[in-house]
Amino acid sequence: MDQHELRADCGRCQGLCCVSLAFDRGEWFGFTKAASEPCRHLRTTNRCAIHASLARLGQAGCAAYDCYGAGQRVSELFAGKDWRRDPDAAERMFTVFLKLQPLNELRALLRTAERFELPEAREAERAALLLQLEAVSRVAVSEFAYIDVAYHQVRVHAFLRSLRDCVSRNERGFRTETSQPSPPSWRASCLNERGARHANGAAQLLSLRRK
Repeated sequence: MDQHELRADCGRCQGLCCVSLAFDRGEWFGFTKAASEPCRHLRTTNRCAIHASLARLGQAGCAAYDCYGAGQRVSELFAGKDWRRDPDAAERMFTVFLKLQPLNELRALLRTAERFELPEAREAERAALLLQLEAVSRVAVSEFAYIDVAYHQVRVHAFLRSLRDCVSRNERGFRTETSQPSPPSWRASCLNERGARHANGAAQLLSLRRK
């Protein structure tokens, strides 16, 4: 797997995060937006009109968000389709995006964990989880709606929590807890729940940052 696959490339995306996601006015967002509703700042070129000043203008949540490459991947899967002109395609694009983004986030976390010298059994578990996620993330477009994202999140998060002893014991230059404020919450309509989901899973469980 090419690590660049998990890096957002807005230049190859149709602005999917600016449309598919819902958010509430508060500390991280200056206004409320419903899912599948284009953000008021999204231009017809699929670029954000205030991207250079997101935090200053009340949209810190957008500045903190990372799709982990899901945006450009979905745009490629639906090449030739335009969510503005094709409501049916838009619904399917948003469904795939809202499934793929958290899967890619989990893959990125497992890739980050690769930097540690884990015991053989733990490394084998990490590699197996990553392989499974990579396979799931490459299913046919029609199958994304049936992916149980929560199932994969529970498994990966449990594994990452189990690494804390390994990290503190072998990697003094890193830490597993973050002192940063909690990241923003998003309402993911495709999961049929208003429960908050963090925009950055690394801050959720395993913040692997140099002190």
